[in-house]
Parts: sequence; structure tokens; C-alpha cells
Amino acid sequence: MFKDINDRIVRQAFELGGTCTGEHDVGICEQKFMELEHCQSYEFMRAIKRLVNHKGLMNPDKSFF
Repeated sequence: MFKDINDRIVRQAFELGGTCTGEHDVGICEQKFMELEHCQSYEFMRAIKRLVNHKGLMNPDKSFF
């Protein structure tokens, strides 16, 4: 139930020109919206993250990249 409500809030934010990211990071429930929000930039951001974090040590369990 909570995830459905959160999904509706995020989609409404997108429709209003907003974002799903928070002040400090992307929440676990919002990770699935990153590609939708950032479109073509998403893969570019993932490539940068892999370049600087090739061992996966930086925030490994929470980061959406």
C-alpha cells in the first residue's frame, strides 16, 4: 500500500515538473524512477559512477547506479 501511494506521489511530481530525489539521496522506493526522470542522461551518470567507483565501494547497497 505505501509503495503504491509513493509511486503516485512521484508520478504526480513528474507531471508537475518536479523530481523524485530527496535532499540527500534517492530513496530506495524512488530508485526505479531514475531512468524515467533522467532519460538519456541516466546511462551517462551510471558510466561516470562505474568509472570512479569501479570496485562498488561507494554506498553499494543504496545507490541507484
